[in-house]
Amino acid sequence: MRTHLLRDLPIAGKTAALELLPEFDFYRLGRVTRFSFEQDESGQFADIFLTATYSDSAHNFDVTIKFGGCRRAKVPEFAPLLHLAELEIEDIRKDQLENIQYKAKCYGNTDFEILSNNIAITNIERR
Repeated sequence: MRTHLLRDLPIAGKTAALELLPEFDFYRLGRVTRFSFEQDESGQFADIFLTATYSDSAHNFDVTIKFGGCRRAKVPEFAPLLHLAELEIEDIRKDQLENIQYKAKCYGNTDFEILSNNIAITNIERR
């Protein structure tokens, strides 16, 4: 199932995020302000961290997401900014790809796609 609503996803950090933003919607993510990755010792996987602005009707937040155990990442050119518009996450465990459970794809910018073992919202801060 592909969705942009956090409440429909079994990911880490969901409960804390929904307590702060009960209608958390990945479509509300915007400009990426931080992007980094850390490769594991084997060189086969990487953890990708990104922080993006999130806007609801009253406030702006910085939301940090960790894509853990990434096997593939397609990232557009930073020119000089990267925006996430229409980010959707799909639980693809049924596809039985080795060590891959999620596909995150930005349908507003088709050059952004990540295949990962897990996804977590690690931090939300009000701006």
